[in-house]
Amino acid sequence: MSDFPITLIFPPQAHFTQPYMGLACLKAWLQEHGFDDVEQVDASVLSYDHFLSADYLRWAVRRAEARGDLDRLSQQDELPFADMDTFRTAAEVAVSGHVLAEKVEGAKAVLRGQDFFDPAKYVPAARTLFHSLRIVSAAWAPSKLTPHNFTMAYSIDRSAEVLAATRDENQNPYLDYFRTELLPAIIKRNPKVLGLSIIYGSQLIPALTLGRLVKEALPDCHVTAGGGFLAYIGEKLLQAPALSECLDSIVFHEGEKPLEELCSAVRDSTDFRHIASLGYFTQNDAGETVGVKNIGGHPVSLNEAPMPDFDGMPFDAYFSPEVVLAYDVNRGCYYGECSFCTLPTVIGPGYRTRSAATIAGHVKTMREKYGFSNFNFITDCLPPGMIRELPEELIAQGSDIKWWCDARVEPRAYTKEGAERLYESGCRKLLFGFETAVPRLLKLMKKGQTPKRTL
Repeated sequence: MSDFPITLIFPPQAHFTQPYMGLACLKAWLQEHGFDDVEQVDASVLSYDHFLSADYLRWAVRRAEARGDLDRLSQQDELPFADMDTFRTAAEVAVSGHVLAEKVEGAKAVLRGQDFFDPAKYVPAARTLFHSLRIVSAAWAPSKLTPHNFTMAYSIDRSAEVLAATRDENQNPYLDYFRTELLPAIIKRNPKVLGLSIIYGSQLIPALTLGRLVKEALPDCHVTAGGGFLAYIGEKLLQAPALSECLDSIVFHEGEKPLEELCSAVRDSTDFRHIASLGYFTQNDAGETVGVKNIGGHPVSLNEAPMPDFDGMPFDAYFSPEVVLAYDVNRGCYYGECSFCTLPTVIGPGYRTRSAATIAGHVKTMREKYGFSNFNFITDCLPPGMIRELPEELIAQGSDIKWWCDARVEPRAYTKEGAERLYESGCRKLLFGFETAVPRLLKLMKKGQTPKRTL
């Protein structure tokens, strides 16, 4: 074991269909800059696999039935609106809980195998998983876990409620999950730095729950967090010193360089004042815990960034018949004028792209290394030049992949011949943003488009 292990975790709750790219980018960058022992854990998909199991569902049924909601509410002549969902869920537990426990493993197998493509098998399997999560939710009511969200009775807009949620043994299902399934391995590994990537609001309470447990178990481990959601609320978190129970620092915007410098500072026992784009908790002269945010840093040169490293991801756990790997072809937006856009807030200023040759070389290597040929190119809109250059490079280098991405309507860039080359290169889907067909709204949004241009 190395003398400076680092663990990066993608916490619950996020969708469970494909590996998360952010950790893979951070892992590759850290390893390229001298930190050899970097582990990544997709705790989100692993937690779904845990909750959606026969044993856990049987336990959830017993816990939900012990609440006595069905007996209590059945005796009432009328139900207040607030109790209707509770009654419905309690009835579902009684009627279908044990049946779902018997079916859930088969349903997961359908979504992970070729039966996924058979509607007659896929639809019942998907319904089984959806309703199984309602049983899980009933056990932790009023908390709700779905394939797309996790909510508790606590507000994520108030630091006191967030902190209380991390301690609620009755409503927070991740306390038990982390203690039994994840924390023992973290303690055994004893990382010097633990990184949490929080890109959705649904991840905030679970992430801080884990951060608090790790800080209690491993006081010398530096717990940091980053991700798009913290770009919005990170400064507010730093103004709540009580949250230092859960976190030591926060990385703003893209994480490669700040995380590298943070790991160096922790390793060398130096202060954090020089680390751009970092916020952290410290003690002021009066001995009080305060949050400090450093100035923002320069973005990295994306074309010089290493290929994402997905080693260690639980590929067999994803609820999909074929693994889709994500790859960031650029960061930012070449257009950058839409009035509603929050991209600069999330990722920081500037627009950068990898060259078509770099992209083609990387995805070919990833296909050969991992054995997966499906790729989601992460881009807010494929730039016009790339529409021409990328297919040529993918074909020339024999990348042999299938891919899709988001794009912007650029009539001059999309020709019949160009579309044919896109398809030949493996492109199977382009998602265009059609926010509105009302010219006045298009102008107000600064879309630079007209309905005529999109025909």
